[in-house]
Amino acid sequence: MPLFSKLMTILAIFLALLPSYIVLVQPVLMQAGDFLITFYPAGKLAQLGRIAEIYTPANMTTFINAPFDKFTHETFPAIAKSYVAIYMYSPLIALFFAPFALLQAQASLILWQLINVAAAVYCAWLFARPALKEKIQDLTVIFLFCPIFHTLLIGQLGILFGLLPLTLAYKFLLQRKEFLAGLVLGTLYMKPQFLPCALLVCGALFFTRRPKATAGLICGLAGMALLTVALTGSDMLIAFWQSIKMSDTCYSCAGYRPASAIITCLPAVILQFFDFDAREKVKLYAYGGAALIGLGALVYCIRLWRPVPNCIDKQPATQAYKQATALTFLIGLFVLPLVVPHFLFYDLCGLALMAFMVNTDVFDNQVRAKMLPLRKYLWWICNLYYVGFSFFPVILMGPYYPLILVILLAVLLLLIVRVQKPQQT
Repeated sequence: MPLFSKLMTILAIFLALLPSYIVLVQPVLMQAGDFLITFYPAGKLAQLGRIAEIYTPANMTTFINAPFDKFTHETFPAIAKSYVAIYMYSPLIALFFAPFALLQAQASLILWQLINVAAAVYCAWLFARPALKEKIQDLTVIFLFCPIFHTLLIGQLGILFGLLPLTLAYKFLLQRKEFLAGLVLGTLYMKPQFLPCALLVCGALFFTRRPKATAGLICGLAGMALLTVALTGSDMLIAFWQSIKMSDTCYSCAGYRPASAIITCLPAVILQFFDFDAREKVKLYAYGGAALIGLGALVYCIRLWRPVPNCIDKQPATQAYKQATALTFLIGLFVLPLVVPHFLFYDLCGLALMAFMVNTDVFDNQVRAKMLPLRKYLWWICNLYYVGFSFFPVILMGPYYPLILVILLAVLLLLIVRVQKPQQT
């Protein structure tokens, strides 16, 4: 293994373990991370039998001083009083973290980080090349992607509940297990920011006479909803939906003011350029434009799949089928920052799936030669962006800084689209 590759492998292992070390030496600082201000308190409330308090009561129109906000500040007094604690996830997430709340907060976060490291390694293992040197590179390159590091550091959900289901679904589709792939994509109910990718993949297959993935997705989503009702009651499912709708106020209400640098979705970035009073009006156009982008991506993917022959059941996937699957997943992932209203920097961890694709045989040599530099560009773009907002006063640039990232990701999406033009049927 060349010296540079060895150094990168060492750096990757260091970055995989660094978040847990930071928790050990800076426990108070880490109280500002998402795990300790969102998931740990939610798990604690579930453990105490007060799970209904994770959502803002129906008679309140703000997250400020809601029961969850108050409980979080009582649990972690070091959190700045100006910070508003908000829970916008499924009640199943609160139940999932209830056992974590039995541990001391610091130990709980470290355990969660190590679980996610293991999940990321497993995702890479599914597509790692057989030779030892190449396998080591494939297993570690994911930790050189700063959205993965950021997800680990703050204890977000994107790896276990986002990247892992996406990777498994992609693996199942390559094996032509379409229903099973859709079923796994249904678990993105736990991390809804990635659901548009699932809808695009299943939609492209459905409109080209491959309905099994869509059937699996519907069953998966229905199963998650029924599980929510069975474990927490129908009122909690309704409250979850209400919290998703109410979360929209985070970008249009002056009381929240999220850090602009981590907002990496086009609709929300556009809103940052306008005064709070005007954002409700602008939102209609921003969200409408995002919907048109998503529709255009779906139409392209449908055209991509039309020339691919329908295989007989149990027949192995053809090269054309594999390549269409990979390109559809990539387009679905890269379109997320352009269409999802609430897509933050750590959610870009889902794009790490690209690392698993480029070194496998799903692409022919011509397409693979074009994909390899695009992966490098993605790594450099996201990593430099992360270094920028972590160590430099980019806040002075306001929404222009995240707009640069969104534009660069849009350029990468266009380059991916140009890799293979849909054939006329």
